[in-house]
Amino acid sequence: MRNFLRNLGLATTAGDWAGVRGSNPSKLGSPTCSYTTLVYPLRMRVNISVQADLKARMDDARNEATNWSQVACRAFEVELVAIATKKVGKNMNDVIQRLRASKLRDQERADVAGSSAGRDWAMHRAEYAVLKRLSEENDNFETNGLEWDCNALVRVVMSGDDWDHGDRVKVLAELGVGDDEADGFVIGALEIFNEVGDQL
Repeated sequence: MRNFLRNLGLATTAGDWAGVRGSNPSKLGSPTCSYTTLVYPLRMRVNISVQADLKARMDDARNEATNWSQVACRAFEVELVAIATKKVGKNMNDVIQRLRASKLRDQERADVAGSSAGRDWAMHRAEYAVLKRLSEENDNFETNGLEWDCNALVRVVMSGDDWDHGDRVKVLAELGVGDDEADGFVIGALEIFNEVGDQL
């Protein structure tokens, strides 16, 4: 019985058997004994080392009824929280890497869709003047390290900034391009324009 309780992490010293309610301590070894509640958890004894001057100050304070075991336990708990926080930080790095990879996959899909839409537009619906403006503006973007977005596309198609939200929606619908597909769209459209440009 004592081994059973010890494996459960419960107190098993002679004095702790009093915590077994409704039992006769002298009969606890009997398989027929009955009990209802265990009230004393097992406390583990741990040896720690401290500096000599710290021990001296602890001895000087012993009349203050300080429970040094409780003080140590609180310190252990604080350190365990710090360790857990560090582990969470490492886990967050894993989350960041995973989400970055997901973002790249989403952008790759958007680039493929945009390129397909751009090629289709350039082959079937685009006007020469618009494609020429797009090519010239793309040279400027590349020179200055800029990235295409849908507003820049609308400015090229509308030949300036004289447009509103309604115009933007209409133009993007005609181009068949989504908000995150602008860069791929330009690449696809200019692939077609560059292929045939020398023959125009």
